[in-house]
Amino acid sequence: SENESVELPEEIKEDIPENEPAVELVKPIHVEPEEEVLNKPVIAEIVKEEKPLIICVKSYGDYRFIEAKDICYLQADNNSTDIHLLNGEMITAFKTLKHFENVLSSPFVRIHNSYIVNIDYVSRIHTGNSVCYIKNTTTKLPFSKSYKENVDAIISSITNGNYLEI
Repeated sequence: SENESVELPEEIKEDIPENEPAVELVKPIHVEPEEEVLNKPVIAEIVKEEKPLIICVKSYGDYRFIEAKDICYLQADNNSTDIHLLNGEMITAFKTLKHFENVLSSPFVRIHNSYIVNIDYVSRIHTGNSVCYIKNTTTKLPFSKSYKENVDAIISSITNGNYLEI
């Protein structure tokens, strides 16, 4: 069905902060007998578009913009962090892994002193060998006993979805 924009009433506009993302109002268009249309209130629905998290890696005036959803995992490298992307590319950020642990939330989980993984890219966890496998790659990331609770939480998160165990 087609949609048309609707103007927000002033009392609602006043409650929306100026720095909020753009708001689009939509009302369905359908044909009804004229007397029924006149008796129905028009209800405006606010639809907000959720923007993806963009991470900016800055280095000497070079600004590299990465969508967080494209990050498979992060690996500590002394006082810098190597960011491994879905397309196989690796970008070095001059921040510690601890910094990323503090600023990133789900789906990013610390599994080792040297690794944070995006759980959306975990294809396998082998608790006996203490490794996580990254989807569509041959990459295996170790996890340590000190982060075992986080690994258990990853398993719970994956098994709480649309899941079939065979």
